[in-house]
Amino acid sequence: MMKRKWILLAIVAALLVVGSVFCLNYYRRMAIGSFDDCVGAGFPASKTYPLQCEAYGKVFVKQGSDPVEVAVDNVVTNFGRVMQFVSTSAPKKIAAQAVADNYRDLISPSLLAAWMQNPAKAPGRQVSSPWPDHVVVTSVARVNTTTYTVAGDVIELTSDNVADGGMADEYTATATVAVEDGNWVITNWDSSRK
Repeated sequence: MMKRKWILLAIVAALLVVGSVFCLNYYRRMAIGSFDDCVGAGFPASKTYPLQCEAYGKVFVKQGSDPVEVAVDNVVTNFGRVMQFVSTSAPKKIAAQAVADNYRDLISPSLLAAWMQNPAKAPGRQVSSPWPDHVVVTSVARVNTTTYTVAGDVIELTSDNVADGGMADEYTATATVAVEDGNWVITNWDSSRK
């Protein structure tokens, strides 16, 4: 009889501990409702622009991010996502068509014409591996009301890196983003290996 009481007491104690941990985690999650709360709870802020913090599966963006700067950031981020589809070492006609198909909505008409004329000068996939996978924007700086300078790192992957979640290489890039015909587009792109 005494043994049953101890077992029952141990089960009740274990349930109280588990319930307390569950409640504590629940209240911690509920207390994080903003970027500042997330960082304050010890979760790391991203090194990208705009600043972000992820906690318990939710992503919090730093409030006060200028919507124009976010739009400018998006142009460069979207450009980074399609770079891998532009093979700059392909025959000129094929490479020029890839430039047109992938960059048309993201770059100025004059830059598009220049890169289609000389696709080897366009950013993109120079070899089969590694390839440019995406751009991590590190800063957005206003030049004037219609022009921004965006700096970032182009992240390259190989098939081995995709499997393990790592990167093969990275290099820096700077873009000038301006308004042309009512749209934010890249008007200049400069990149250099680290």
